[in-house]
Amino acid sequence: MEDSLRNKVYIDIKWTTLAKVGVFFLLVFVIYKLRAILVFIFLAYIIAVTIAPLAYRLRKKKIPFALSVLIVYVLVFLGIGAIFAIISQPLIEQTTSLTDSVPTIIANIQNLLVNLKETFPILGGLVGNITDQNSQDFANLIVNSVGSLLGSVGGIFGFFFSIFNSVLAVFLILVMAYYMVVDKESNQERLTMLFPEDLRDTVRKTIENINNQLGAWVRGELFLMIIIGTLSYIGLVIFGVPYALPIALLAAFLELIPNIGPVITFVVAILMTIGSGGSLVATIGVGIWFVLIQQFENWFIVPKIMGKVVGLSPLMVILAILAGAELYGIFGALLAVPIVTIGTIIFNSYNDRRQMLKKSSNDKSKK
Repeated sequence: MEDSLRNKVYIDIKWTTLAKVGVFFLLVFVIYKLRAILVFIFLAYIIAVTIAPLAYRLRKKKIPFALSVLIVYVLVFLGIGAIFAIISQPLIEQTTSLTDSVPTIIANIQNLLVNLKETFPILGGLVGNITDQNSQDFANLIVNSVGSLLGSVGGIFGFFFSIFNSVLAVFLILVMAYYMVVDKESNQERLTMLFPEDLRDTVRKTIENINNQLGAWVRGELFLMIIIGTLSYIGLVIFGVPYALPIALLAAFLELIPNIGPVITFVVAILMTIGSGGSLVATIGVGIWFVLIQQFENWFIVPKIMGKVVGLSPLMVILAILAGAELYGIFGALLAVPIVTIGTIIFNSYNDRRQMLKKSSNDKSKK
C-alpha cells in the first residue's frame, strides 16, 4: 500500500514538472514567433520611460497630460531633425573621403613605425615584424579595423533607418509609446492584477523601479553621447584632424561600452591624426585632449548623470553587449544593456523580498 502511494506521488510530481517545462518551452516558442512584435513593443516602452519625466514636468505647468506628451514628441523630433540636417552632408563627405584615403593613412602610419625603428633600435624587432615581414597583413588589419569601426556607426544608423523606414512602423511605435505614457497607471495596474495579491505591492514597486532606472539610463546615455561626441569633435577640429565628424560620432556611440569604448576612441583618434599627416604636436594634443575628456567624464559627468541608475558592473555591461551582438548584431548590442538592467532590477527585487520574508520568519520564531 505504501509503495503504491509513493509511486502515485512520484508520478504526480513528475507530470507536474513536465507540464511546467512544457509551458516554459511553449512560452519561449511564442516569444520567438512574436519577436518582431515584441521588438516594437520594447522600443515603444524604451521611448515611453525616456520621455515620461519630461511630460510630467509639463503637466506641472497646468498643461493637459496628453498634450504634454505630444509637445515632447514635437520637441524631440525637431531636435533629431536639426541634428541630421546639420551633420548628414558633412558626414557623408568626410566618410567618403576617409574611405578613399585609407591607403595614404596606412602608408603614413607605416612610415612613422619605420622612423621609430630607426630612432629607437630597441623597438626594431616589434616594429620590424609589422613593417617588413607582415606589411600586407598590417595593411589589411588597418583597413579591416577602419572599415569595421566605420561600419559600426553606419550599421547603427542603418539599423534605425531599417526600422523607421516604414511610416506604419514609426506610427505604431509612437502610438504605443504615447499610450504607455498617458495610460501608465491603468496599464501598470492591469499588469499587477496578474499576480497573487500578496505579491502585488512588490510588483508595483518593481515596475516603478524599472521605469525610473531604465528611463534614467537611456537619458543618461544619450546625454553622455552628445557631450562626448561634441567634445571629441571640438578637440579634433582644434588640432586640425580631418574626418573629425565620423571619429566624433564613433566616440559618441562607443560610450555605450564602458571603459573599453573610450580606449578604442583614443587609439582611433591617434591613428587618424598620424595617418592624415598630423604633426607630433597635433598627435600629442589629441592624445591629451581625449585623456582629459575621459577624466572629465569619470569625475563629473558619470557620477552626476548616471548616479541613480542601477549599478551594473562594467564587466556585466561588456558581456551583455558582446552576447547581444553575437545573437542579433547591432540590434542585439543596443538592446542588451536595457534587458540586463531590467533583469537585474527584477532579481534585486526578488532577493529583497526573500530576505524580508526570511527576516520576518526569524522574528516570529524568536517570539
